[in-house]
Amino acid sequence: MSNLELWTCAHNGVTQAEVDALGVARWHNWGSFRSIPGGPGRVPLVSLRLDAVPILDTGPGDLVMFGNEPQMPPPDGDGFTSGPHKAGYQAGWLGSRVGGQIIVGNFFCADESKMAGTCYDGAAQTANAGPEYWEAYRGGLFSEAWSMDFQESWGIHYYTRTNTFDAQRCIGILEEYHEWCQGDVYLTELGVEPWGFDVVACMGFMDQLVMWAVGKPWMRAICWSQWPTRHSDSGLWQNDHLTPLGIYWRDLGERIKGLGPVVDPPEPGASQWELVSQYPFESIQSDGQASDTFRVTIEREVRA
Repeated sequence: MSNLELWTCAHNGVTQAEVDALGVARWHNWGSFRSIPGGPGRVPLVSLRLDAVPILDTGPGDLVMFGNEPQMPPPDGDGFTSGPHKAGYQAGWLGSRVGGQIIVGNFFCADESKMAGTCYDGAAQTANAGPEYWEAYRGGLFSEAWSMDFQESWGIHYYTRTNTFDAQRCIGILEEYHEWCQGDVYLTELGVEPWGFDVVACMGFMDQLVMWAVGKPWMRAICWSQWPTRHSDSGLWQNDHLTPLGIYWRDLGERIKGLGPVVDPPEPGASQWELVSQYPFESIQSDGQASDTFRVTIEREVRA
């Protein structure tokens, strides 16, 4: 079964009705640090700036995110623009107090004006948002002999700020990030800017990214950020109903629940099974369009 979960988040929080309608595994409420809704599916998002928000209703075993875009200036980011070591130190200190599984990092990156294969372009606001920043942050995270009874995973944000919906650009960043951290990756915010919005193109972007992630055991979650508000074109829930995009996100979640990670075929060698035939077929939607391609393999057992 796939490790991947689909989440959502929205400024000022999501409602219980929205969570139920979307069928998401988890959610978080950036811009609002109240428990709305509460329950085991809510992932607390805790700022590294202790003057900004306290730790709320967390406990041993909780999945908690520490840090929100530490390299970005306030109010959206935690403001450690040139202090990645300090940001990591703060995350480690918080993690040692809470324990359990924590998601650290949550660095900002986007597609606009970025060099291929990296998360930064050298501009003032992004100069420290790539692997050098990540490494210094990790140095701070493990710089003290914390009680280390937490297990860290690594979160990252990705926003597409053009109307190209380039899923391969996002995939390239996620692969680079995993190669660097060598651990589980949570895409804790995935969003698109509302201008130039094309709902069909956005659905294709969602589909390509999610179906790629299903085949990566280290990809643990993709959280659709209803940016900048739930009332924008990229929102999933409006007027107490799912939008067409929300329906699509819900259906994607249902599609992946029964899928297992893609594995490479075994190397040729001795086997008790002999290939007889193999053929693909497509499922057809009600509108006559092909949706998914499947492959059936028939093998014959060779008895000794």
